[in-house]
Amino acid sequence: MLVGSKRVIDRARWFRKMIGGGWRQSGAVAAAADYAITHHFPRLKRTHELARELANGLKDAGCEIVAKVDTNMVFFDPSPTGLSVEQVCAALAALPDPIKLTSNRCVVHHQTSPAAVDDFVREVKRLAGSVPPEQNGKARRSGKLGY
Repeated sequence: MLVGSKRVIDRARWFRKMIGGGWRQSGAVAAAADYAITHHFPRLKRTHELARELANGLKDAGCEIVAKVDTNMVFFDPSPTGLSVEQVCAALAALPDPIKLTSNRCVVHHQTSPAAVDDFVREVKRLAGSVPPEQNGKARRSGKLGY
């Protein structure tokens, strides 16, 4: 999608034609963009809040937050807790509603539930030894997304 003055649009069309961009079925892509803007854009605020909650919970668990959380991505380093990223990934994969990871980058999206964030933090705390086994799994939020 391109937004700009008539001059910018005309120039962009000229470039598109120069590189063979006579794309006829652009309506499907426009429809997808429209759907995303209409249905998903309003959810971004809550998604970013969940990412900050995850970062704060991981920090409380002893992890280092590698980059400031400005969007829906959380980059973390569990090594201060004595854990590796691989250990965290394996433990999360065994949860009932896991946030799936393959690296130290976690992307929270509009379908990530608050309960999944709580489980993630609780599991890291359990692995790091800061949550007694009898409290593991307690105080879990509802899986509802709150939209």
